[in-house]
Amino acid sequence: YFSDSIDDVKTLGDHTPIWFRPMNEFNSGWVTWGLDPDGFRAAWRRMFNIAEQVGATKRHIFVWSPNHRSYPDVEWNKMERYYPGDQYVDWVGLSCYPPSAQYVNGDEDARYPLARCKEVNSKYGDRKPMMVAEGGFSKASDQVRWVREWFEIEKRYPNFKAMIWENHNDRVLQDQPEALKLYQELVKSPYWISETYMGK
Repeated sequence: YFSDSIDDVKTLGDHTPIWFRPMNEFNSGWVTWGLDPDGFRAAWRRMFNIAEQVGATKRHIFVWSPNHRSYPDVEWNKMERYYPGDQYVDWVGLSCYPPSAQYVNGDEDARYPLARCKEVNSKYGDRKPMMVAEGGFSKASDQVRWVREWFEIEKRYPNFKAMIWENHNDRVLQDQPEALKLYQELVKSPYWISETYMGK
């Protein structure tokens, strides 16, 4: 893959990055590569080293991307147990969705973006550029509040430089007129439409 990608980059141009987000949500039990911190770190480093050896790290932006909450939420499965090291990560991403009420012990605030991004920001926000690599509300959440907090992330956690809304299932903005109207208003900010922050 990495050898082939070099030819693709030559076709696309020198300044076109490849955002590379392998093995995401590794601190979760629903992926086959999950729940194995030692194996994950070793696999990630090997993958990065191969990319570096063939010259692919010059164009690939390696995005290390945990789920916003570890499942199970126990010490050995904490996201930091999977971190391969600063030299192997360009950006830190995050999957950001509202967890079920059973997982937040009745704390409704804990189901929304600012709370969901707090942990990963506290651990990596001063070390790496950050993104919500995928996220969105659910029918069981206050969609307008979710959108409002979605755009407050950059004020609370300024190292978040990109946000990717997963617009499917029950997260479709067009199905929620009030949320869509707010989204359309807030996304006009130059902070979100600028293409100048592409560096590592």
